[in-house]
Amino acid sequence: MRNSGVVVKSFDQRGEVHLPVFDGAAAVPEPLTILGAGAAIGFGSAFKRKLAQAKKK
Repeated sequence: MRNSGVVVKSFDQRGEVHLPVFDGAAAVPEPLTILGAGAAIGFGSAFKRKLAQAKKK
């Protein structure tokens, strides 16, 4: 199996050593996942603020 990413080559006393740096494939979350997480954080902070104001009264 060959790594098709970027490879940094370095040499030592025994010969050539290949160190894989970038494979080219990365997991990326779906846009709805990011939107849902942002909405949950927004609603959570708004609810926390509203709850704190209710405790002051």
